[in-house]
Amino acid sequence: MAGHFYSENVRQIARALSVLSAPVHLIAASPSAVYRWFEGSLDSEDELELELAELSRKQLVLQTRLQQFKALESENERLRNLLHAGAQLASKIQLAQLVKVNLYGHSHSVLINRGAADGVIIGLPVIDEDGLVGQVTRVGSFRSAVALVTDPAQGVPVQSVRTGLRAIAFGVGGVGELRLLYVDRNADIRIGDLLVTSGLGGIYPSRYPVARVSKIKRHVDEAFMAVHAMPSARLNKGHQVVLVWHDSAESSAESSAESSAELDPALPVAADSADD
Repeated sequence: MAGHFYSENVRQIARALSVLSAPVHLIAASPSAVYRWFEGSLDSEDELELELAELSRKQLVLQTRLQQFKALESENERLRNLLHAGAQLASKIQLAQLVKVNLYGHSHSVLINRGAADGVIIGLPVIDEDGLVGQVTRVGSFRSAVALVTDPAQGVPVQSVRTGLRAIAFGVGGVGELRLLYVDRNADIRIGDLLVTSGLGGIYPSRYPVARVSKIKRHVDEAFMAVHAMPSARLNKGHQVVLVWHDSAESSAESSAESSAELDPALPVAADSADD
């Protein structure tokens, strides 16, 4: 009986000591536990940094591919616009690539990779997705020269979309400028008016955009006003154009055949001048 009582007291004392010593054991074990936690945190941080670096790399790759896709999408859209622009009023169209470009001095011309072998004839209109580029002036077997609308030797019969006023647009030797001749000083014309091909003369089919009026000067002592316009076509950009066949162009095929000698590769145009 006494031994049982004694044992019970001992057990109670042991339990009390165990409770009292628990904080001591916890404190004693804390450094190792903290170290293990800290070490685990460092490992997790390193892993997170590696994962972040990998995600950043993948994002860069995806962004690069996205840029390529956007460029392809833009190029496809440009080609669709080119084909749509040519198909509106033409009996036949054909894409052509610019080979050389000359925008220096007063003679503005480009060399394209289409020639008599492709059915190209002198006088054939050339356009891009924004408007009239010019007309074919020389034809070789596989290449042709195109005089731009900004060439001073080229005249384009135009008509105002707003009023129907007709005039002739000539180049003045600058890439971004045309001049309208013989516009009466009392004519109804405004800055911003869209000028399109009138179809007169039979060289260019009607209703292709040519330019927008950019400057008007009236002189009291002169019968005609000075009207300047900015070409609609992207004459100093792009690498592709569209050749447009129409009824009037077909009738000039015989005359162009006489001038279908192979173009000299040294045609005086500056290479690689076309910027996209």
